[in-house]
Amino acid sequence: MVKITKKSKRVSCAHRYSIAKKVRAHNKKMRKEARKHPEFKKKKPKDMKIPKLAPFKDELLQHAEQAKKELEQERQLKKQQRALARQQQKTERPKSLESMVNDAQRRQNVFDDENTSDVKIFIRFLSLN
Repeated sequence: MVKITKKSKRVSCAHRYSIAKKVRAHNKKMRKEARKHPEFKKKKPKDMKIPKLAPFKDELLQHAEQAKKELEQERQLKKQQRALARQQQKTERPKSLESMVNDAQRRQNVFDDENTSDVKIFIRFLSLN
């Protein structure tokens, strides 16, 4: 029986160069897009730098540390609230067709109320001009 050989990974130089050229073009395009949309870049948080000779340096650093801890606690609280809401949403799934229809009708009424109020505001705005 003939032994099965693996397919060779050899590529012609022209093909290899064309692939490299396409990669360079793609990277250039991505860099250009990144320059056009700087709002997608994540800014690194800056460390608080206070000169050693500044008065009340310790108090300022403690205040900054406390503010950072409060932000972290708020994030954790919001995370827990989202988890609770997600858990409640899973448990409160409509069991019957009637409850699903009632829920859909309620959401439709809320949507209509919001949109009609926007239209009324727009009509008032047009009438003033």
